[in-house]
Amino acid sequence: MLTINFLAKGILLAMFLLMLASIWNESGTMDELAHIPAGFGYVTQLDYRLNPEHPPLLKAVSALFAQIAVRPYFPTNTPYWQIEPNGQWAQGGRFLYDSGNDPDAIIFWSRLPIILLSVFFGWLIFVWTKNRFRESVALMSLTLYALSPTVLAHSRYVTTDLGASFGFFIGVISYISFLEKPTWRNTAIAGILFGIAELLKFSLILLLPIYGIMLLAYIWSRPNLHFHERIKDLKHLFGKTIIIGLTGIILISAVYAIFTWNYPARSLHPVRSQTPETSADMQIYPVRDFISNGASRTSNGTRSDGSYWTRQELTALMRLPEPDRTETIKQIPLSQMRDAVYLLSSFAGGPDYEEITCDPREDVKISRRVRCAAEFTIRAAEWPILRPLGEYLIGLLMVIQRSAGGNTAYFLGEVSAAGSRLYFPLLYALKEHLAFHILTLIALWFGIRKIIRSLRTDTNNFGVRVRKWINDHFAEFSALAVIIIYWASSVKSPLNIGIRHVLPTFPFIFILVSRQIVEWLRFHEYADPANFLSVLKNIWQLWIRVLPKYFIIGFLFLWMVINVFMAFPHFLAYYNELSGGTPDGYLIATDSNYDWGQDLKRLADYVKANGVEKIGVDYFGAGNPRYYLGDKFESWWSAKGPISGYFAISATFLQGATATPAPEFIRRPEDSYEWLRGYEPIGRAGYSIFIYRLP
Repeated sequence: MLTINFLAKGILLAMFLLMLASIWNESGTMDELAHIPAGFGYVTQLDYRLNPEHPPLLKAVSALFAQIAVRPYFPTNTPYWQIEPNGQWAQGGRFLYDSGNDPDAIIFWSRLPIILLSVFFGWLIFVWTKNRFRESVALMSLTLYALSPTVLAHSRYVTTDLGASFGFFIGVISYISFLEKPTWRNTAIAGILFGIAELLKFSLILLLPIYGIMLLAYIWSRPNLHFHERIKDLKHLFGKTIIIGLTGIILISAVYAIFTWNYPARSLHPVRSQTPETSADMQIYPVRDFISNGASRTSNGTRSDGSYWTRQELTALMRLPEPDRTETIKQIPLSQMRDAVYLLSSFAGGPDYEEITCDPREDVKISRRVRCAAEFTIRAAEWPILRPLGEYLIGLLMVIQRSAGGNTAYFLGEVSAAGSRLYFPLLYALKEHLAFHILTLIALWFGIRKIIRSLRTDTNNFGVRVRKWINDHFAEFSALAVIIIYWASSVKSPLNIGIRHVLPTFPFIFILVSRQIVEWLRFHEYADPANFLSVLKNIWQLWIRVLPKYFIIGFLFLWMVINVFMAFPHFLAYYNELSGGTPDGYLIATDSNYDWGQDLKRLADYVKANGVEKIGVDYFGAGNPRYYLGDKFESWWSAKGPISGYFAISATFLQGATATPAPEFIRRPEDSYEWLRGYEPIGRAGYSIFIYRLP
């Protein structure tokens, strides 16, 4: 007889093979163009100058795999590495496609550890759920995880989305174990896992309020305690929670210390005799002589004594208008402080030129006081012991800064940077299996039915019932806390670029749904077997009446399995039946929901199969059309005007150019592809690249 563990391993093996087989002909996705070279910078150079807006752990592990397997050449003599602040995109293109490397091999081996992590994550979900609930709940949760199109799509790329899901899960379950048994061993484990979680994605900072809610709820729900006993327990657990946080900070600092080892802390003024070594494509722009101090200066206005650029000098440069500001900052030797000043120049109202924002004696609005976090982060580069943590804070503040500003994206026929409260709920409804949503509705119906039944039979007041439920179901309460807090944060944010941003809530949703479905299947109304009729009634309830339930659940899971195989290998572009199916998904939302650049190699296959001699391409993604199409490629865009012959355009660019712009969004007429209107594509590369043949 097959054991439950054997079935779980079979599901994970099938998941692994599906993901592995689906990436062989996929080109690099947009974010991988930044994440992959950044990882190689960390591993081969011990330098964190690229992609600071994401923590290093997954990128470094991916790069380590690829470095061992491929040993590519990582160029460091480029302006994107030596001069530009966070020149991640250009450095990624140079590293992958213009340095004599095999980009497909680098991308494949970089993706492999992400796929392996997703398999391990599935096993962790299974084991924890089995130990916490029952085997059937664990197996169903794992199956839902393995069949999720969103999980399958984003468990194959060198991005932080799977890592965020993994981080939230290990952070929450370790804190549950700590609260239930606050030994020093569990405290240490929770601290280490908290640190690992924070090294996976900056959104994991939400663990802090989640921990706070879990702690208060746990103390409040404990039975038979006097008020002073609760306060005593609260102080004890809060003290150890602080230790968990400090342990995490130590781990974060240790990892960042490694990857900032060769990243200069501060910029040096040049000595007259020194000439920086540059490559042929580098340019040095003169620094304007407007920094007033008495130090000796060269003819272009910089000091020539070899001293460090001060924080005040660098901050003063931020007064320059663009593009002068960027071109001026490039002349200053690259360093953590220089990059921090530049990258955080728009955070919370911009630099504190007068240095009054953080002065407690000054009357400054709280919204402006937030700027003090950026000022501390910049100053941290001056202090070796705080420099690694400062680099972590640069990324965290960049993410906060970007989330507040939003991102221009297409959604439901409109292009906007303001975001929509409907974005995540609608995409969740349309990009997960319709069969899963039916399962969720059954689980909700059964849960509400139990609540109503409890209200009728339990004579205790509402507060007592809630307290008892939390105490008896603390794991479920914690899962609900994660889902509510994370979804509330995401829905409120204007950063609408993909359903992947709520992926961390999926494992908890799968577990909660599975818990209710299994209980629904096992729910029977037993009669006291006092006579033969009551025995027959029990047989009816146990063996016959339950059969339709199993048929419904079996049908829904079969439906999901069929959908997965029909979607293969295009998991990223998947849309369910409510949207009209995957072919029409681009009409709802693009970017990482549909078109992330994954189909460029399929475009090359189309060009070869159809004997296309020349094709204009407007491509969105991490691939290099010239690399895959050779001389057949011609770069094209709307403002160049109509093209004759073959033309291919990514769905993200097509929808962004032709959809209705929101009131706050300005689009030039020449960027609207007016000359493409009235023509229908003759084919597609995958789902995301539309191919036209124009007269």
